[in-house]
Amino acid sequence: MGESDRHIEYKDVRPRKAWLGMEGNALVSLLALNAIFTLLMLVLEVSFYVNEKNSAQFNQSVLHWMVLPDGLSLWIQRPWTILTYMFTDAGNNVFIRLIANMLWLWTFGFVFQQRAGNNKLIPLYLYAGLGGGLFFLFFNTVPGNWLIGAQVAVFGVSTAAVVLAPNHKIMIQVRNGFPLWSLYIIYVIFNSITITAYPISLGSALLGSGLFGAGFVWLLKRGIDAGSWMNVLYDKIVFAFSPPKKPSKSEMRNQIFYKTGNRPPFETFGNPNQKRIDEILDKINTDGFDKLTDAEKEILRKASENE
Repeated sequence: MGESDRHIEYKDVRPRKAWLGMEGNALVSLLALNAIFTLLMLVLEVSFYVNEKNSAQFNQSVLHWMVLPDGLSLWIQRPWTILTYMFTDAGNNVFIRLIANMLWLWTFGFVFQQRAGNNKLIPLYLYAGLGGGLFFLFFNTVPGNWLIGAQVAVFGVSTAAVVLAPNHKIMIQVRNGFPLWSLYIIYVIFNSITITAYPISLGSALLGSGLFGAGFVWLLKRGIDAGSWMNVLYDKIVFAFSPPKKPSKSEMRNQIFYKTGNRPPFETFGNPNQKRIDEILDKINTDGFDKLTDAEKEILRKASENE
């Protein structure tokens, strides 16, 4: 290990990021957020019934402040709904919708997370929900209609995953697996069936979400991470409440500027140590397996042979 490695080690005293960062599983966070918001709506709705109030009163007092309304004039009065609608669900068959949406999110989100990296999934979900919400606001044709649930944002995630890795094999235990695009076709058919009541309104929302998801990957393939500013903003907010520890002069001298003697600045070992393996696994978690160098892939191969 050289001097620069020790300096990086020494400086990295901030807490690990828990949501948009390296170690927090973004997919699990999205699943948890959707479940929490939906359960919260259910608890509030039950409390209305306990107090002898009907569903119309619940919708007017609570739900209307969380769902995306049917036009720009109403949305301007509560602009936060462009974000809250994609995590909120309520009404009849709410648990069936929640389970279905989360299963699709898990399937396509896992592929995207594996290929693109952990810290890109939540920005993609938000962009997809934003795109679907904007298309809904401009093209909704049903007065009094609203947009609610994770279906729209999940569709954008699924589109991004299939654009990024269309031939990724799933269910490999069954006849060597199936390409991801085949499952995507089934998912599109599933969505087509569910939007028959309001095809233009909900269909336009799904179209907008899919376009935003595909655009996110299009930029990503050209080296542009459209979600990087979200991660930077999250870092600033988190680290504002947990700033890095200021090093003392003695710690700086002992940790970085001690003499190395005859030891070379970098040493190679026949077998990779656990620290190096952990660094490679962190890189996979952040940037995806495809970003590994040939040397890093070889290290993982040797490590698996030694187990």
